[in-house]
Amino acid sequence: MVLEDPDEPGEFPDWIELCNYGSEPVDLGGKYLTDDLNDPRKFRIPDGLFISAGGCVLFYADNAPERGPLHTNFKLDGLGDSIGLFDSDRMGNQPIDWRTFGWQTVGVSERRYPAGGDIWIPCRTPTPGRLDVLAVYLPPMLKRTMN
Repeated sequence: MVLEDPDEPGEFPDWIELCNYGSEPVDLGGKYLTDDLNDPRKFRIPDGLFISAGGCVLFYADNAPERGPLHTNFKLDGLGDSIGLFDSDRMGNQPIDWRTFGWQTVGVSERRYPAGGDIWIPCRTPTPGRLDVLAVYLPPMLKRTMN
């Protein structure tokens, strides 16, 4: 789905959505997002940023961090790239979750199916900011071993 950047009208950057299907807020402050799994500390999520219970946070992968705390310092490559969520410095920057993807089609996003599952499916009608059965889910507390 093409999503217009509310901080920069007329621009339609890539986006990453983190959702919390739990019943308690999740503190993202001090964790990291990256498009390079060998550089886990690329974009530090600002302190005080929480995902409310049943809520989502949308980050714009537009390489424009000066536009605000939800704008990363990297862009995603439509020919294939990676997205990683890494824990805080205090927790040793351990990988929390990641996705490596291939060539992307304009106007099509990818999401987990079922919600929280391990299968990724394309979606032409994503629902950023809304929890649904198919919403992209990067569980902030799920630890996985990186291969």
